[in-house]
Amino acid sequence: MMAITPEQWKEFAIDHRDPSADAYVISCTATRSLETVHDLEATLGRPVVTSNSAAFWYAMALMGIDDPISGAGRLLMQPLRSAR
Repeated sequence: MMAITPEQWKEFAIDHRDPSADAYVISCTATRSLETVHDLEATLGRPVVTSNSAAFWYAMALMGIDDPISGAGRLLMQPLRSAR
C-alpha cells in the first residue's frame, strides 16, 4: 500500500466517484492518502476521511487538543469533541 502515491489515490477516488455518495473513505493506515484529502474534498465536493485522519482526530480528542489542522480535510478542521 505504501507504494501507491498520494496522486494515485487521488486519481483512483476521482475515477470512482459516485454522485450519490455522502462521503468517501480511504481505509488502511499504510496508505499515503492524507496528503491528498484537501484536494480530493475540493474536487469531489464531499468529505474524505482516511484511517489515519480518523485515528489522528480521535487521539487529539482523547488528549483534549482541539486545534484545527488545516490542509488535512474537513474532519481535522472540525472542533474536536472530547472522546472520553
